Amino acid sequence: SRYGIPENKVFVLPDGIDLSQVPPYSEELRVRVRNMLKADAKCIVTYIGTPSFYHGFHDLIQAFSIAAKSRGDLHLLLAVPNKSFVLQQLGRYNIDLRNVTVFENVGKPMLYELLYASDVLVIPHRRGTQFDYIYSNKLLDYIASGGLIVGYRLKPIERLLANYPLKILVRPNDVYALAQGILSGCYMGDGHIDGLQFVKDFDWNNIIKKLL
Repeated sequence: SRYGIPENKVFVLPDGIDLSQVPPYSEELRVRVRNMLKADAKCIVTYIGTPSFYHGFHDLIQAFSIAAKSRGDLHLLLAVPNKSFVLQQLGRYNIDLRNVTVFENVGKPMLYELLYASDVLVIPHRRGTQFDYIYSNKLLDYIASGGLIVGYRLKPIERLLANYPLKILVRPNDVYALAQGILSGCYMGDGHIDGLQFVKDFDWNNIIKKLL
């Protein structure tokens, strides 16, 4: 509307996912990865993505710090592009690094192995950013893994998770609400569903057909 471009001249291509790269879920795989992380008896809280303010990374760290004061068996699992930057940020919030595992530039299918091993998958993207209008493609990975998702209640996230049963959405930009969501997720246990059925329409093969 701002530049007067007719709607029929605009095609919006959504983020997609390559479902052929999603390995099958198995309890044996889940247990093996949790043992590798030395966190088998803990509640693993996971974030995959960019460690920026807009992505809510600082909210995540604060929320984890708050939640860890109420529950001592939390383990933070991070897969990010820049490990050294993340370790600096964790130090600012006095988080015990013995309760944290950070991976850098994780490729698939290892990404899904980490998601399968997790108890809570956090999508802390903030209101007042681009995520008021679009979802992160990492959310597609979360759904495909079939794990419990905790995040801020933003419209794109609500729409994408409308039929997805394993979710806790809380008041946006509120680290205390996010911390409570994490704790609630941990108390719900290690539920898992077949997430692939909820992202079939986002498979790149289907998106490409629509584009053509």
